[in-house]
Amino acid sequence: MNSSLVAQIGTSQNKTAVTTVIDPAVVAGLSNQETQRVSLRTTHELNGEELRYLEDKGVLFRRRNGRVVHAGTIYLAEVTTLVAIEALANAGYVEQLDADSNLNAIQLDQSIGNISADMAYALRDPIFESQNITGAGVTVAIIDTGIDWQHPDFYFADGGEYYYRNDDVEGTYLDLDDDSTYDVGEKAYYYDLPGDGGGASQFDPAYDWMISDTNDNAAYDYGTDYAYIADDQNGNGIFEIGETCVRLDTCKISRIWDQTTGDFYVRGANLTNPAINTHVDTNGHGTHVAGTVAGGQLGYRKFTGVAPDAEIIMVRTTFYSSDIMDAVIWAINQGADVISMSIGGYIHRPLDGSTNYEQVFDWAHEQGVPCAISAGNSADDQMHSSLPILASTETLFEFEVTSSGQANVYLTTLWRTPSNSLSLRMQAPYTDTPGPIVSIPLDGTSVNVENNTVSAYRYTSSRDTAYINIQITYQSPRTEVETGTWHLYLSNPKDGSEIVHNYIYPAGNNRMLNYVTAYNTVGSPATADNVIAVASYVTKLGGSSSTLFDRSIFSSIGPRIDGRLKPEVSAPGEVIMSAYSRDAGGAPGSHQLLQGTSMACPHVSGVLALAVQCHPAGMPFNATTLRNDVVLSADQDSYTGSVPNALWGYGKINAFETVVRESPGGSPVITEVTVDGIAVADQGSKEVIRGETFVLSALVSDDQSHHDLSVIMEYGEKGGTVAGNFSLTYDPSSGRWNISLQTTSVAELLRYNFTFLVSDPLFSAEPHTIFVNILNELPTIHMTYLNSTSVLRTEGIAFAANASDYHDGYDLEVLLCLQRPDSSWLNTTMLWNGTLFARSVLINSTDQPGLWNAYVRVADQDGGVATELLDTIAILNNEPTVAGNLVASEVSVGAYLGVDVTLDDIEDGWSGLILEVCLMDSTNNWFNYTVPVSGGSDTIQLNTSGFYPGSYEVYVVVTDQNGAQVGDYCGTLTLVDTTPPTIDSPADIDYDELSTGHSIIWSPQDLHPQSYVVYLDDSPVTSGSWNSSSELIEIVVDGHALGVYNYTVVVTDVGPNTAFDTVLVIVSDGTSPTVDSPSDIEYDEFSTGYSIMWFADDLHPDSYVIYLDGAPVRIGDWNSSSESFVISVDGHELGLYNYTLLITDIGLNT
Repeated sequence: MNSSLVAQIGTSQNKTAVTTVIDPAVVAGLSNQETQRVSLRTTHELNGEELRYLEDKGVLFRRRNGRVVHAGTIYLAEVTTLVAIEALANAGYVEQLDADSNLNAIQLDQSIGNISADMAYALRDPIFESQNITGAGVTVAIIDTGIDWQHPDFYFADGGEYYYRNDDVEGTYLDLDDDSTYDVGEKAYYYDLPGDGGGASQFDPAYDWMISDTNDNAAYDYGTDYAYIADDQNGNGIFEIGETCVRLDTCKISRIWDQTTGDFYVRGANLTNPAINTHVDTNGHGTHVAGTVAGGQLGYRKFTGVAPDAEIIMVRTTFYSSDIMDAVIWAINQGADVISMSIGGYIHRPLDGSTNYEQVFDWAHEQGVPCAISAGNSADDQMHSSLPILASTETLFEFEVTSSGQANVYLTTLWRTPSNSLSLRMQAPYTDTPGPIVSIPLDGTSVNVENNTVSAYRYTSSRDTAYINIQITYQSPRTEVETGTWHLYLSNPKDGSEIVHNYIYPAGNNRMLNYVTAYNTVGSPATADNVIAVASYVTKLGGSSSTLFDRSIFSSIGPRIDGRLKPEVSAPGEVIMSAYSRDAGGAPGSHQLLQGTSMACPHVSGVLALAVQCHPAGMPFNATTLRNDVVLSADQDSYTGSVPNALWGYGKINAFETVVRESPGGSPVITEVTVDGIAVADQGSKEVIRGETFVLSALVSDDQSHHDLSVIMEYGEKGGTVAGNFSLTYDPSSGRWNISLQTTSVAELLRYNFTFLVSDPLFSAEPHTIFVNILNELPTIHMTYLNSTSVLRTEGIAFAANASDYHDGYDLEVLLCLQRPDSSWLNTTMLWNGTLFARSVLINSTDQPGLWNAYVRVADQDGGVATELLDTIAILNNEPTVAGNLVASEVSVGAYLGVDVTLDDIEDGWSGLILEVCLMDSTNNWFNYTVPVSGGSDTIQLNTSGFYPGSYEVYVVVTDQNGAQVGDYCGTLTLVDTTPPTIDSPADIDYDELSTGHSIIWSPQDLHPQSYVVYLDDSPVTSGSWNSSSELIEIVVDGHALGVYNYTVVVTDVGPNTAFDTVLVIVSDGTSPTVDSPSDIEYDEFSTGYSIMWFADDLHPDSYVIYLDGAPVRIGDWNSSSESFVISVDGHELGLYNYTLLITDIGLNT
């Protein structure tokens, strides 16, 4: 073993602060073989990139059908190199890495062995004798040694019913084609099971099987010939001619996965074909467990499982932890509803629920699949010792390697203070002279102890359980581990005491010798948090235990190593009869007795199946609730003592109470009671006419039993004592319970109370009481009449009715009852006129308009009343009147519009009316104004300020108090605008030629602007729409030549009224000319050819003057900017002369 690597990555702290807890056995196992199977738990479900990274590092994830096998964040894998282990430790998301182990065993107490089946007739656990729910539709996955799939116990009795007949020549046969004639292949044999209590030639319907010899070979071909169960219809224990057999057809096993061969078998494909399905259960344990869960056929057979109509998934396991984990995942993916496993172990495990192995079962629970696991059979096999080691002391624990031939012996030491570094020494067995006591390193290093090789490593679980795994093997010249008493020394260096637990793998009857205790012996994975760990108790004597109904002496005891309660519940596990595998030595279709918590666990699994059946598809189901219901419904008695405790858990499993807790209902419920089809609430009442027949009916729901109901009706008079009762009759077509009663034709009117009482074999419903009033026969209304169904207020309407009474004839009180829209009433008596009851009614002007209901109410002399809706009458409102005329057809805007109106209303008068003047313009826009009126004829005025000039159609509309509305057209009104616009007068503008940024801005005002035109010296230069009084009119006046210009704006409104303004624009020459400066001239007297030339520039040149020393010598016109000025300066005497050029433009700029 690479101890340095263990020291390095035993617990690896990576960059994301996830501590990877690595089982040292992973590294140790890899040093002994090329591949180490492991399980790893991650912080999250891995994505494709993370999987590829780890696989590139040598981690081989287990796959099925191309998909990675995992239970949430728990993955199954193999590692081939230390590099792969380091990659897992440093990945940043691996929390725990566990080694695989095959130190698992079936939880079967072998001290009783196989018992002769002749005791079978007397064995059946009475607690499970009768079930209302049979597990139908529920699938239980069993992880075990396999199953005898051909055993008749594992087939449903659904293949049809066939008569057992006799032929004078061929003898007895099963009439498979129902033709009352023997045919080839119908020969009937019975298979007389050994030990059924009958003789070799005696057929017992409760134990033996009937066989049809389909190939006429006079033999029972197991798996080929059909098996049948006899229907002993008269119950005399003899199968007689004329009775029937039921064929066993559909296999209860839906799937088998044989992990030892890798084969899968599926019902409907290859499972029930003996030529293909080679799966066998050579151990017999799995077959027995499956029979306890779901074997047999209820109602026909002596031996049936707890949930005989459940279906089975069987996984024949290799007993490797990783394969068991894989089986759990596969079973859930195949639709398992319950998982049952009677396998467990103790060695190399912290037994605190922290391992991936345990947490796969917790994951199954989280998926809604409850798990039942056997607690173990180690209470009496001395596999556990425990003692507090005092501070700073060393304690000797002794154990015995009992039998020879053992290549390996395994032990585990646990304690709960990880910071306490216990040390280990070992001493081999000796006879006279003690051998050396050898210190054992805890890093996996092998040490020679008297030619026995001892290695050990220490490990701390993720739940702070520290433990040392010890393995003893041999070395030459030894060929086996030395037998005898071994000595294990544990030293506690701490100041306080430390409780330690030592476990030895019980192979070869190895055992602890001192400080032995049965407590803390529940094995893994029953130590998982959410599984139901099942203990065993005695329901039949003949096994290991001697006290009936007490705990089996072998049944493991809790609590878990960290103090958590284990086991959760106890079930029958001693001297249990169930199916016997032919491949394990049993006769075909036979049964055997076994004991152990292996036998107790399937009882609980069957109960879970019964409970799950209470939750069909679509109904809410919670595995935690079911687990709680199992434990909380357990029985407590003088044997269990106060519960919960570490021996019994919460007590003895109670199937009935569990199912009741999980049932959607419970007590039956009276959901409805009717009288003649009319529902009557509890404490409600209904009237029935005397002399008539009426039907009382109850609708009852009951989730526990739909066929075992008792429905009784008690009756009494006026709430007094019960006078009698009747049983109601069930009508399957309506699903109701009914009884028909007839009242007596007596004069006295009575009030009866009827109470409905419902119960099933378990519970009673809350009673439902109703009251029935026996009433007088009512008068009859034969005919009703009215002369109109609508009428205006202030008008009248006539009503008539024909009515009579059996006793009183026409001596009746007949009322006409008119219901107004506000639900108030107008009632009046209708008088008999010798032919009819009649009445005319005048509708008042103040009565409510709307729909009135007219009823006729007829009362006889005995108080009997009949009422009939005669009809619905529309009471109509009278509309108001109005007429209007314009006073003038043209009005200036702002003046008053006058309208002459005349208005009135029958109900409300002119003063109760609302008058509106409504104007519509040329674009169909409406303007409505409510105006006051002072009389029925009036001239109303409306100010037109704010109106737009134009043409309007004028109407008057009046509305009365009931919302009736009428109008009248008054004429066309023209609104004219007579107010001219106003305009400001901006200042005149004077600017220099070529300057820019000059504009005129006018601000005209008018209520109804329309357009504008701007003129330049009487010529229009721009125009446009004048849209609002806030709109400015602006024109740019740049770019003119020198001169004076007149700009005039004219604005026009819709009147059309106009206004104008003129602005003078003067363009001046404000730019001075420019002239160059020729160089001064100096010349010699009498020389010639000298002159001055000037160049000047200006847009508007005018004239020039040349001066000589201030006196003009030349004057002329300056005609253009391209003109130059030249003057000769020759002929002067010696001296200094000044020539000056003065140029002037037309703007007098010089």
